Amino acid sequence: MKRRWLSLLLALALTIPPAWAAEGAKPIEPTAPEWIRAEDYLTFPGDEVYRPENWARLQTLREDAGAGGSFPQSQRNEPEGSPGTCYELGLIRLRYAANGTSPTNYGYAFRAFRAAREALEEEKGETYYDLYFLELQAYMLSESRGIVMDRVLGDLLQESGRTMEDFWAGPFMDRVTQRRRKALEQEVKDYLERIHLYIDGSALGMDVPPEVRNGRTMVPIRAVAEALGADVNWDQETKQITLIRAGSIVTMTLDSTAATVDGVAMEMDVAPYAVDGRTLIPARYAAEFFGQKVSWNGEERRVDITEDKSVMGRSNLEAWALPMGAMLALVYRGDPSLYGNYSRTSRTVTGLQELKSLGLEAPVRQQVAQGARQVLEMNWGVTNREELMATVGVMTLDGNDSGFRWEAILALSIKDEDFDAYVASLGDEGWRVAYTEELARKWGDKGIWAWDLFRMSNLVQWGYAAGYLTYRESLALLEPAATILSQVFTSWDEAYENFLDGYHWQSWTDPEGKDTWETPLGKFYQEEMKGHSTIGPLFDDTLFKVGVIGVLDQTPSGVIA
Repeated sequence: MKRRWLSLLLALALTIPPAWAAEGAKPIEPTAPEWIRAEDYLTFPGDEVYRPENWARLQTLREDAGAGGSFPQSQRNEPEGSPGTCYELGLIRLRYAANGTSPTNYGYAFRAFRAAREALEEEKGETYYDLYFLELQAYMLSESRGIVMDRVLGDLLQESGRTMEDFWAGPFMDRVTQRRRKALEQEVKDYLERIHLYIDGSALGMDVPPEVRNGRTMVPIRAVAEALGADVNWDQETKQITLIRAGSIVTMTLDSTAATVDGVAMEMDVAPYAVDGRTLIPARYAAEFFGQKVSWNGEERRVDITEDKSVMGRSNLEAWALPMGAMLALVYRGDPSLYGNYSRTSRTVTGLQELKSLGLEAPVRQQVAQGARQVLEMNWGVTNREELMATVGVMTLDGNDSGFRWEAILALSIKDEDFDAYVASLGDEGWRVAYTEELARKWGDKGIWAWDLFRMSNLVQWGYAAGYLTYRESLALLEPAATILSQVFTSWDEAYENFLDGYHWQSWTDPEGKDTWETPLGKFYQEEMKGHSTIGPLFDDTLFKVGVIGVLDQTPSGVIA
């Protein structure tokens, strides 16, 4: 009977009332349970857990746990209540778990401490970190495997300024075996001493992490090179690595400081070496081989590789390229504010239409260079550097606009009195002739030039992302198109209106008499693109007043005849 009565009391402790039960009742003075050091005990001033009726129910659980009681079913639920309530339940659950033999019961304490800690997420004071330590200590005791402890605990130690000694000082942590202690300490040490590698501000995923050797930061060359769009070839017999990017060829040999760049011999100060089947070379060479800048942040143990855009001097060609390619960048799930349309670390292919167009069967993550090459091949038939450069050259001055101008001449040659009858005679395709005539009168000598010129921006940016072109080469290829655009049009709205009219004409999409800005893409440009916090500022009309500052002369380019 006594045991049954105790079970009923424990069941009542499932829910602790959230409101005061007695008007004017004074809160109690909380004291630590016997299994917690008094100096480690946390209190939560004003918390509802200290109301006498709530505290009394917790005391019942405390006494049972302290007396060696087995883990009650009532404490296997998700914790509910105030931060103080969840904390106290966490302490009680710790004791219950310690009374038994199943380490999984510590998981219930973990959940209670986590609930208390998450309630203080916005504050992140000392109490927050105390709760986080208790949360991870309980998790360690539970012997679970879901949390990556080296990373989570390592970040917590750095953020809170605490140590592994502090971690092991928690309640019941003496039950963790020496083997598991040493393993975790080594994993956390390795994590805290790791080197981060970022390209253009985004972390690069690698199966072999960078490391420091002989005072040099060494990085896995394949991961870096492929992110930058280089092809990597390995000759097992000669132990030679060959890197090819944008027409440049770099060779190096494992365990040798000798290297060549486009046939010119050079000496590296540290020889490449292999770790787990991956070749590591100094970060400086990995960057400089491909015209990149490299910087080292010792405090964060971080290597940053970025495009060396100083090669463009005062040129404003990138400022032209981004808005010119903005809409197609969005169509291909890119970021119009990034030159190349994607972060060079990786991209996610998820759209069913995109997967189909690329010949893929399921959502995947792939190298940006790989994705850019697929887009160029599937949509333009471009498979290498030479084909890309030729395509841009031809399309800039002789693209779809040429076909439109011929059809416009034919449409305008039809007499007004015969025009309606001629259009009607063509049946379902008659709208095309009528639309051609309408655009010809609307745009005159401008044709649908923006449709071709804008696409040149995407071609050169994808060529850059694919590793077919250097940054400087890609912008130099765009210069003629940007110069034409700057001379033919006076604003981004005018240029985009022309671009969208060109799209409707080329894609045989009947706008059905709608004004350009009333079509779906017209509304998207006006409402979504121009109003976007990062995309909108790209459409700076002052560029049309400044003109194009070119690659070579660093002054506004003249009109291309």
